[in-house]
Amino acid sequence: MLQSVRECKPGRFDVTQEALDHFVSELEAARVQAATFYAEAQFVKLLGEAEALPVAPTSVAALNELMRLREQARSLSRQVRDSSVSNRLELVIKEKLRAIEAAGMQPLQENATSAEHGANEPVGDVSSFRGIELGMTEAQLTQALDRSFTLTSTPAGTETQALTTLFESMNGQPKPSLFIVKGQQACGQIVMHGGRAARLRLYQCYFDIGDGMSIGDFAQQITETYELEDGMSGHWEMRGDGAYQFKYTEYVGIRQATSERFTASLHQMDNNLTLTVEGVPQANFK
Repeated sequence: MLQSVRECKPGRFDVTQEALDHFVSELEAARVQAATFYAEAQFVKLLGEAEALPVAPTSVAALNELMRLREQARSLSRQVRDSSVSNRLELVIKEKLRAIEAAGMQPLQENATSAEHGANEPVGDVSSFRGIELGMTEAQLTQALDRSFTLTSTPAGTETQALTTLFESMNGQPKPSLFIVKGQQACGQIVMHGGRAARLRLYQCYFDIGDGMSIGDFAQQITETYELEDGMSGHWEMRGDGAYQFKYTEYVGIRQATSERFTASLHQMDNNLTLTVEGVPQANFK
């Protein structure tokens, strides 16, 4: 890597720009290669753990955690995003979760009919967000959530989040919601319809995001992790009334494979990165 950098004499910095650029390029290539090797090793390790788990209720939380770790490993390197080991890992996890559900080991409500779901139901396998998915019942959500979170029907959140819930309730009948809480901190809101999750609104504490991440970086990670075919388009606007004006930024993308809309947003009032996921309404033109 250092062959193209000319030997420097003591006390003298004698490196050409071309050599420096070449060095930086090789350094970046080495970083990508290291990330790829690490991600592949993680997939192999997680696959072994998934295959070793029995088909039992006690395995549900562990299987969902393995899926979350798989998504993290996939985000490390684009080169291994669709590797055979990664795909095999996802297949093993989903097959075991379905086997647990089919065996009646996990408390479930009766399947809703297509009329109950309406036009907002996603098509195919929906995306997973640290284990929870659209279409889950309250019992499934409770079972899937990481143990560090609590699912409650008691409203929780900052003033901005509470106002959002209020405005939604004023637009027609109040929408039944569940809230994801960690300690005293609100980390998400799940809007239910027909006994199943119809919309997920997940705040940055749900993803363990600290200060410093921009809305653009957040949107980019969402695009790469969930493979949004056309990426996410962003815009911003000023919201509020009179002297109380706040900047609101939003990135929106569609995952066509599952008919899901992803909205990454940031409100200047509370600086809380938020991901909202919901089904895209489908029209029948036949």
